[in-house]
Amino acid sequence: MSTARKPQRVDFVVAGAQKSGTTALRRFLGKSSAIGLVQHGGETHFFDRWSEAAARGDYSAYHKMYSQKALAICTGDVTPIYLYRHDCLANVKKYNPDMKIIVLLRNPAERAYSQWVMEVEKGNETRSFLGAILHEARHYRKHGQHPVYSYIQRGFYDDQIARVQALFPPENVLILRTEDLRREHDSTIEAIFRFLGVPPDFVPAQEVVHSREYSKMPRITRHLLLLIFRQDIRRLEKRLGWDLSDWLRG
Repeated sequence: MSTARKPQRVDFVVAGAQKSGTTALRRFLGKSSAIGLVQHGGETHFFDRWSEAAARGDYSAYHKMYSQKALAICTGDVTPIYLYRHDCLANVKKYNPDMKIIVLLRNPAERAYSQWVMEVEKGNETRSFLGAILHEARHYRKHGQHPVYSYIQRGFYDDQIARVQALFPPENVLILRTEDLRREHDSTIEAIFRFLGVPPDFVPAQEVVHSREYSKMPRITRHLLLLIFRQDIRRLEKRLGWDLSDWLRG
């Protein structure tokens, strides 16, 4: 039997997308004794707040977020902004060229509306949903990416997935739909465990995490979003070989 110790590094990243089930997935993964997550139980933001030390190859601040036990097993980082930010995955690659990447994708119209509800509840957004979208467009043209004003931009998945595929080999990338986690919970978790090389002998029970009751998106707003996202959804279908016709229905 080999007695070689696992290198002290993070092995996988759940990179996004925001409001697509990543919090629930973190809860499910954290229930496995074979998976180690950050000690405070949240997001690390290490790769979107890339320090001078990290650029020099000093990752000690990152590793201090984890217990020694967590670093000794299959270690993960669940921070959904990594998929969206242009530079994050390149930083991930520099840190660990063999990193495994998990991505959850949700209907972009629903994702956008859910993000707006969250930002309103946090006090980060005071505009109506349509007002917020218009403000985002103006802000993006002048300043580029923003963590809050990103309701539409985060939902343009095709370029984001292209960036993942350009940086990491297919065997290191697992892309799932949020619906998979909801409708086929057990088989989806088992598939994730196999992807990570973790024995799928324990599948945590499905539960609702951070589910909010909020007003439904007006139908006219949904139709507007479908017009905005339609071409990108079609490109994503071709890229992944998926049928996303349910995303295109109003």
